[in-house]
Amino acid sequence: MSVPTFIYPHDPLTPIIGRPTAPAIILMTKEIFANAKSVPSKYGSHGHLALVMTTADYTARAGQAYTAPTFPIRPTRVANATTAQINDANQDYADAVSAYDKHISVQQNLKQQILNAVEPIFTKKLDDKIHGYADVTPQELLTHLTTKYGTITDTDLEDN
Repeated sequence: MSVPTFIYPHDPLTPIIGRPTAPAIILMTKEIFANAKSVPSKYGSHGHLALVMTTADYTARAGQAYTAPTFPIRPTRVANATTAQINDANQDYADAVSAYDKHISVQQNLKQQILNAVEPIFTKKLDDKIHGYADVTPQELLTHLTTKYGTITDTDLEDN
């Protein structure tokens, strides 16, 4: 099976050199949101925006919660099923696997884009000593950066 590739409007993200600032994090968030939204999803018109937004923010924007696809269970063969029924079940399964693979690929791409844009010292708190960033979502990375470094300063306000 081939790994899907996607063209993102902001790839790579604008790099953050040194300690992240609120304006830099805001720009990164804007770019990663655009990237997530640029890959269509069969789960709504917001692409994969749910992968980078908080659940509350996404639900408010989309009008409904996002349910991430899970890896599907192979269809069981029903006794006396027609060829058409078997083909339909197989196609539904293949479509579900494809949607799951796409979801995971986009999630991994977005996470890697964030990690590539920020110096490792600023995400180190989320770097597990055994699993690295394997269990960290792009949304968790954005939340960490915003919470830890995203305070808007008086200088930021003056520059605006």
